[in-house]
Amino acid sequence: MPVDHFSLEAIIRPNILALQPYRCARDDYQSGILLDANENSYGHSIADKVLEATANDSSIKLIFLCSPGNPTGAVVPLSTIRTILESPSFKGLVIVDEAYIDFTEASHPGQPISATTLLPNYPNLVVLQTMSKSFGLAAIRLGFALSSPELNQILSNTKAPYNISAPTALIAMQALSEGSITAMKEKVQKVIKGRTFLLDAFSKMTQDFGPYIGGLDANFIMVPVLNRQTGKPDNERAQKVYQAMAETQGVVVRFRGKELGCTGCLRVTVGTEEENEVLLERLATVFEQIQ
Repeated sequence: MPVDHFSLEAIIRPNILALQPYRCARDDYQSGILLDANENSYGHSIADKVLEATANDSSIKLIFLCSPGNPTGAVVPLSTIRTILESPSFKGLVIVDEAYIDFTEASHPGQPISATTLLPNYPNLVVLQTMSKSFGLAAIRLGFALSSPELNQILSNTKAPYNISAPTALIAMQALSEGSITAMKEKVQKVIKGRTFLLDAFSKMTQDFGPYIGGLDANFIMVPVLNRQTGKPDNERAQKVYQAMAETQGVVVRFRGKELGCTGCLRVTVGTEEENEVLLERLATVFEQIQ
């Protein structure tokens, strides 16, 4: 018997109905050289703005900081994080997402970069990390939170039981072995070397690429595609370059021109040496075709 009185649209808020699912470049392209994602290819006045917002809204209990950010690739200085943690005007938790932190630390050898170094002194701090980026294990969907023992206990009390499968746990334990961590760090160094290589090449493509945007603390570079006539970032040309690279050249990067402050931008993940060479050759071809 049909239920004519029921309408799903009628019980869902319009803003929820208007939402679109997250879409990545691999929804459109699945083959070729994939330099659109953030796995390891081998296997600001922030504090003032944040505290101003929390001072004006006492309902805010959580502050999320991405360090490094995506797609900017810029790390948040520990001094900024410490300023927020120590502010008496904010009485909630500060959560620092460090998905790309292994690339950051490799870029700043000998310097304290990770917010995990602050954990012993700040019970209001939580640091999130993942196996998806430098370890190249996005497929096991495993991340972890580091916080005070008291908060760890509360999180443990509230999480779903058996939330990590045995295969995932086994792979993670293998990846965290001494030998695997050494291998990961060696591959990260190759990524850093490849990033320097691409930066140098991009800086010479002055007709087509502007200076990189953001920081250099992750395994990707965000660069604006320029209009050759005006010399300004061009979303339309960037979109065409993105599509042509994927559809005619077999190299998938990521179009980010719709993000705030990222007009005309492509985000390019650093590949292997061979992939980086192919990327540059095929970019040159596409830039001549799409002027």
